[in-house]
Amino acid sequence: MRIKSTHSVLWVTVLLFAATMLYSTSVWSQPLTLSTFASGLNGPIGITADTNGNLWVAEVGTGNNDGQISILTPNGNKYPFLTGLPSVFVEETGEVVGPWHVYLLSGNMVAIVIGGAAGTDFGASIAWASNFGFLPGDDPLTTADITYVDHIGDYVYSIGYTDSNPYAAEWDNDGNMYVADAGANAIVRVDAATGDYSIFATFPDFPSPLPFGPPFVNMVPTDILAAPDGSGFYVSTLTGFPFLPGAANIFHVDWNGTVTTMYAGLTTITDMAINPINGNLMVTQLGEFSLDVFDFVPNSSQLLEIAPDGTVTPVVGLLNSLTGVAFIGPDIYLSSVFMGEVYSLKEQTTLPVTLSAFTGKAQDNGNLIQWTTASETNSASFTLQYASDAQHFAAIATLAAAGTTPLNNKYSFTHLTPAVGNNYYRLIQIDFDGQTHVLGTINVQRNQTETQLHVTVQNNSLYASIAGFNSDRPAVARIYDLGGRLLQQQTVNAANTIFTLDLPAGLHKGMYLLQVNAGNAMYTAKFIRQ
Repeated sequence: MRIKSTHSVLWVTVLLFAATMLYSTSVWSQPLTLSTFASGLNGPIGITADTNGNLWVAEVGTGNNDGQISILTPNGNKYPFLTGLPSVFVEETGEVVGPWHVYLLSGNMVAIVIGGAAGTDFGASIAWASNFGFLPGDDPLTTADITYVDHIGDYVYSIGYTDSNPYAAEWDNDGNMYVADAGANAIVRVDAATGDYSIFATFPDFPSPLPFGPPFVNMVPTDILAAPDGSGFYVSTLTGFPFLPGAANIFHVDWNGTVTTMYAGLTTITDMAINPINGNLMVTQLGEFSLDVFDFVPNSSQLLEIAPDGTVTPVVGLLNSLTGVAFIGPDIYLSSVFMGEVYSLKEQTTLPVTLSAFTGKAQDNGNLIQWTTASETNSASFTLQYASDAQHFAAIATLAAAGTTPLNNKYSFTHLTPAVGNNYYRLIQIDFDGQTHVLGTINVQRNQTETQLHVTVQNNSLYASIAGFNSDRPAVARIYDLGGRLLQQQTVNAANTIFTLDLPAGLHKGMYLLQVNAGNAMYTAKFIRQ
């Protein structure tokens, strides 16, 4: 997919004021209210949420190398995170290409999927940067702060493809990356251990039923999501010109790269997200294309919900050029590339539980998670979920609730196997009638400090030192790949001026992470194996 800047941007009849849509009472019990959350953005495409309630937005820019990644705080204010990314206007097609999506990964890493020309510094690639210590309002990073680049386009062209446009990405539990390439109409796999590229799956063209235009239509993959049941991935498609109604599919791709159709009969799908309340699939439709005017029909963009049996329910419509969807708790956020806006879709209701505190504390035996309710109504239980990456949550505890009471109630749970670094906990409340409510998410860090760790790699050895460290206690050094997989663990004497680690046998070229637990602190640094 590439984004075309046409006179569509002038179609500004969007009914946002007091726009509501009744939604299934099995999910939300009150109408949802649509409102403008942020405006004045330069082509917002992909959006993703962090655990502080912020939205991270990939802005494709205006074609003047002004693509950037921005942070929208809960009040809708915009703060740039990384500026100066490629944004190129393609005169032959009237299209702008640049940053498409942004992802927040473990180890404080930010992955940015960028379109553009292969063979350049950042075009047709995945660019990596660190958000360690960054706060909204800090001076933004620049391309000089990009630490690593996966040149997807270079690989795709090298094996004979004639187009490449990396558009979205997903990761498996081993840290391998899967990139939806909307130009190659394929999924490119990047091996976390070796850094090698391969074609994981392809999406063949289909014959055009029209007597004019190209004889075949591209599928154009636009998003890739890990299947919640662990069976592989979901891949959405836009389809190429003439953007036929009902021609877009959502495919399932298993671990062997076998492609099967999950849901058919859709139109110009641009993004997907899993509804955290009921597990259904939420998708954005870019719009309906008119062959009469050769452009998208105004107010034909919408958000759809797809149940496991294939039932499609419109959630909200009468919008333009939706390109992204994300959740913060039960609230939905949508991006519109041509309108330069992000919308919120929220239920106006009072939760059955008044949460007065939700905290976490790192202790010697694990992370102590505590929450307090000021009152509860029809409250059956609480489920505590955990993730090390703020995205792939799994339940680790279920505690009985107090039912209906106006009194304070305190709850606690000790997570005995937390990770070093970030530990994300999400609290879910379940009513007696089965309705669920996301109450909040917290992050508990275990002794992570700003890095003072200095690393040098020579041959098969890694030499490291910790500035100012003077403890005689032994330290534990661990080497991880960027997917978070532990490759080696070794006890070292960090009090030495320089301590040495043997690199894991067969370690391939690429970027890795060294973590050292020394005393009561953890130190981290990235290094590159040449």
